[in-house]
Amino acid sequence: MAVVLPAFTALARVVPRNFGNDGGMRKRLSQSPWWVLSIISGTVFGVLTALVDLNKGVHAAVLHGLIGGAIFGAIQGPITARRTRRWRAAVSHLSPDDVKAANRAVMRGPVPTDPRVRQTALELASSQLRELSKILVFYYALFAIMDVLSVYLVIHSHKGFILPVFFTAFLVAPPLVIRHLRHRVQRLQSPTYGH
Repeated sequence: MAVVLPAFTALARVVPRNFGNDGGMRKRLSQSPWWVLSIISGTVFGVLTALVDLNKGVHAAVLHGLIGGAIFGAIQGPITARRTRRWRAAVSHLSPDDVKAANRAVMRGPVPTDPRVRQTALELASSQLRELSKILVFYYALFAIMDVLSVYLVIHSHKGFILPVFFTAFLVAPPLVIRHLRHRVQRLQSPTYGH
């Protein structure tokens, strides 16, 4: 159950959106301690795990959800807190509107004209690219194994048809995200790219 951690870690956005909005949930979450983030991420993962396992019975699904959520939360909370601290340090010199522009520029939209915003967006995009590259081999090995096992289970138990689709999607997504981030880094570095 906790094997999906690399997928969520690799695909999760490093940069929270709308940090500058007063009273926004993302702002409160980005300022939360690791244990709060552990509880939140573990609960979400546990509920999803339980829903996937409902065909095994309610008691088994709840047990799997509790175990998976506890393991996932214990690992994901500190990782998210560390990423958020890095992000806050990178954007601390920007106004809330500039933070929004930098966040947007990491994945889409025009290249910011303000050199500070552009440099921050470049640092954030490069950071995401480095994090993805660090775990890529482990990530592919893990999800290839999970995909093969899920196909085996479908063939032999005729249940769980969604799992192979889910694991295949996680195999396909990283190269697309990496290619997109590389393109964004090039755009943010290039003086010829503009508005």
